[in-house]
Amino acid sequence: MRILGLDPGTAHCGFAVLERADVVRLRDLGCFRSDKDARLRDRVDELAGDLDELLVVHEPIAVLVEAPAFPKGALAAAMVWAAYATITGLCKAHKVELITRNPSEWRKLLGLLAEKLPPAKTTDPKVRAKLAREAQARRKASTEALMRTRWPGAAELLESAPAPTREHAWDALAIATSWVDRATETTTNQGELAWHER
Repeated sequence: MRILGLDPGTAHCGFAVLERADVVRLRDLGCFRSDKDARLRDRVDELAGDLDELLVVHEPIAVLVEAPAFPKGALAAAMVWAAYATITGLCKAHKVELITRNPSEWRKLLGLLAEKLPPAKTTDPKVRAKLAREAQARRKASTEALMRTRWPGAAELLESAPAPTREHAWDALAIATSWVDRATETTTNQGELAWHER
């Protein structure tokens, strides 16, 4: 039995495949990248092909995806929603259940604290943006540290990957791990597949 975790971004889509037989193990981990200068339809088409191949190769019982956020900028928002729509359509076509989790939810399930911005001491948008980037960097670092501990072999799969690719892959693995933890701790979880039933 396998599940696929996804962290779709505007230029990167992280993925992680977990499999349970006697124990839960990591089968695949990585990230798809698209050319930021390519047309949106070409980027979505490339993403659809990559995701379709993952679904065919791994045949997961469920896909767990981070819920869409609201990025700034029309192009970024369009790409996030196009990626999410693509994932939704592919799951429907492959008859795979789609489960969404927002970042605060999967982080809480893994025991990772939310990294909030400090109280505003300035209204300068550049300072606020810098604080937001620093908070995000701390969130990413804590996620990576936990995933390295939980999945010791995962880092080897990402050795040659560029930093943005690794960030999305670690998040995808964390999203999938949050589902595995939740599915194995309870036999009946309304609205979510029970791992042992499949």
